[in-house]
Amino acid sequence: MTFILCVIVMVIMSIARVTNAVQYCVATTGNNSNSCAAASGADCSVVATPKLTISGATGGAQCASAGDTVEVANGTYAEGLYASTTPLRNGSSGSVITLKKRTGATVTMQPPGGNIVIAFNNSIHYWTVDGINIDGRSLSGGTATTIGVSTDDLSSNITIKDLTIRNMSNNGGTGNSQGIGGSGTNITIDNVEVDGTHDNFGDYEGGHCMYISQQNSTNYIVQNSHVHDCGGIGITANNGATTLNQGLIIRNNKVHNVGRSVSATKSGIAVSSRQQNGLIYNNLVYDNPGAGITVYGISTENIGVYNNSVYNNGNPGIGIGTFNAGLNIKVKNNIVYNNNAGINIYQWANGTILDDNLVYNHTTPVINNGVNSTLGTVITSNPLFVNAAAGDFHLQTGSPAINVGTDLSATF
Repeated sequence: MTFILCVIVMVIMSIARVTNAVQYCVATTGNNSNSCAAASGADCSVVATPKLTISGATGGAQCASAGDTVEVANGTYAEGLYASTTPLRNGSSGSVITLKKRTGATVTMQPPGGNIVIAFNNSIHYWTVDGINIDGRSLSGGTATTIGVSTDDLSSNITIKDLTIRNMSNNGGTGNSQGIGGSGTNITIDNVEVDGTHDNFGDYEGGHCMYISQQNSTNYIVQNSHVHDCGGIGITANNGATTLNQGLIIRNNKVHNVGRSVSATKSGIAVSSRQQNGLIYNNLVYDNPGAGITVYGISTENIGVYNNSVYNNGNPGIGIGTFNAGLNIKVKNNIVYNNNAGINIYQWANGTILDDNLVYNHTTPVINNGVNSTLGTVITSNPLFVNAAAGDFHLQTGSPAINVGTDLSATF
């Protein structure tokens, strides 16, 4: 009987926690003099006293506690959200704080200056940003990099999803610009489009679309995203510190037309320096001036490159150990077609394993200068894309890439 009563009490407490979650409302018609209580309601469309801004000491975001939601009505908001200037609380496991657009609305944050639009740093945990677009056309970071969304290695369990980042600029500055930048633990970038890190005059700057950097990153995921027309690399992970980043996953993304700055030969996807036990799979990488996918760098080990389609890139479709080390990199089930070169294993790579890759329209499908490489099966037939030149990479009936390859069901 005691056990049953304890279970009932736990269920009631769980229901109470869910019931106590509050939704706070932000609208361009609001006023920050309205209290958090006055700006709350289950249906923000009928709340008459919303907050005016998302950020700031009296804006909507500072109202939220674990499990709460901040809903933003249609409009362009001339502000950024910085944990250093807005007193943000943390969510918790099962009680994430969500900043989201109202259903059917188009919401854009476009600050008039500064160098970051959204910054989750200084130990911010369990936040989700859902559908809040970012326009960086007015940013000015001077010598600092301008960034659309930034996280640091002290933050964790942050999800950025279902939004577009465009016009990332550094007006009058000498620093680069990035759509996504930072590090952290359990960071997920999901269904995000980064549409050009270029300035207002159309000149592409050197910044990367998505840059996973710094140190102590664990389980950083970039998925289902569309990355294009950036000055630098499309999606890159590069740890310049002495600690290791673990569990990086880059999957189900479309990356094209990056490396657009002057004299740039940047890759679509590049993973380098102190990245371990990661996966790069199911990505479509095409029409980039540099390589399609590269994996290299000091202490970069045990990275799987699987099931990617890599087409019409200016350097090798896939490069392993491109500039320096790369240990135990596995390359399987990829389609590599019509690049400057096929799959290149450079002399710094050790223990690279290739198998069941289709490599077509290259003079030498695989160039192996690595140490202890295993090359496996290479198919050299036309993969029969429907219309690659027009961006249709579906496979035609009879393609030699259908129902072949290594079974990776135990891997992902």
